[in-house]
Amino acid sequence: MLPNSTFLKKSVNSLIILFLLATASFAQPSGTTGIIGFTQSAYGTDDILVNGQKYIPGHFLADGHPYFPDKTWTKGSVTMAGKQFEDVDLLYNSEMDQLILQTKISSGDTVFVVLNSEKVDRFNLAGRSFIGEAKLTGNQQLSGFYEEAYSGDFLFLIKHQKIFIADYSKTSPKGHFSKLNSTNYIYKNGQFYKVTNKKALLTYFSSYSKSIKAFMKKNKINYSKANNTAIKLLLKYCDDLSSGKI
Repeated sequence: MLPNSTFLKKSVNSLIILFLLATASFAQPSGTTGIIGFTQSAYGTDDILVNGQKYIPGHFLADGHPYFPDKTWTKGSVTMAGKQFEDVDLLYNSEMDQLILQTKISSGDTVFVVLNSEKVDRFNLAGRSFIGEAKLTGNQQLSGFYEEAYSGDFLFLIKHQKIFIADYSKTSPKGHFSKLNSTNYIYKNGQFYKVTNKKALLTYFSSYSKSIKAFMKKNKINYSKANNTAIKLLLKYCDDLSSGKI
């Protein structure tokens, strides 16, 4: 008969696996042996935990989900201490600001691990590039992971976040997750500047506001509705203008 602690541990792992099988599409993990071995040799930690902890999803009976961009395990890449690992299975929990790795351990069991954000330099998921707090030096006002939407003389970062709403009703008896909220920031010289709208962008580049307005009008860019391509075009112009390239 298994000791109580061992039995409990295996039961919790089984519940986690059953939950994730019910809510996400799984591909067989590959390319994870390298990241596990690397973290063990680099940090001398338990290779299961990767200097983090086992992932136990919260509010899993609630309506909606906390993941970005969706709840499907996605092949991506992770860079830790400057070393990049390709073709790993990832989920990003935008409520808890956690990057989750799906991998197999030596016993053959599948485990779900919350990677330590302090060890993750960056990761790529679903064609989006994210940078970790460890790479944002200086006067850090924020923490966690940010989508790196533009990189030049400054960074344009987007913080994606959902929250759990404990609003229990007949339609949502277990509560529900909010819609995704995304907040834009310009990051330069260790400082974050929130860019909530067109006015905030023009205020940041106040010396060039007239030229930027003309550029937006010419290219039909509506800041609040612009897609990634239009935003990058606008930011490249602002960057070139403010750095004296044009």
